[in-house]
Amino acid sequence: MQHFAIVLICGALNIFSTSITPVYGADAVISEETSEETPANARIEMKPFSFPVTVRGRQKGSMMLVVVLKLQEGAELEEINTRLPQLRGDILIAGNQLAARRFRPNTPVDPDVVAYYFQNAVDRRLGSGKIRVFINQSVYQSAQ
Repeated sequence: MQHFAIVLICGALNIFSTSITPVYGADAVISEETSEETPANARIEMKPFSFPVTVRGRQKGSMMLVVVLKLQEGAELEEINTRLPQLRGDILIAGNQLAARRFRPNTPVDPDVVAYYFQNAVDRRLGSGKIRVFINQSVYQSAQ
């Protein structure tokens, strides 16, 4: 179990070493893709989410997902930043519900299906059309 934690921490450090600074809050890294004038081009890379993968009530592993939120036209960066903890909670709830139904050991995760579930959770919190949800990375780790 200690080996798993070390690998996960090293993997998380590698993920964030390539992302663009500055750190904006405790839950995300925000970067500008094209222009510094419009916050609509900003993307928010959230800290990795970890969801249990269970079979018949026993945990067989965990799925780590890195979620990226891309601001759309008309979205306010300040509003999104103040709602990041709530968005993280909404994504955790949606991810746990999805993991119970769709995540299976040694089966790849369809990022479009996961992004769809997360998009619905984000839209309920912020309203439709403010943020677009993408899955940047998914890693399955089996329990030993």
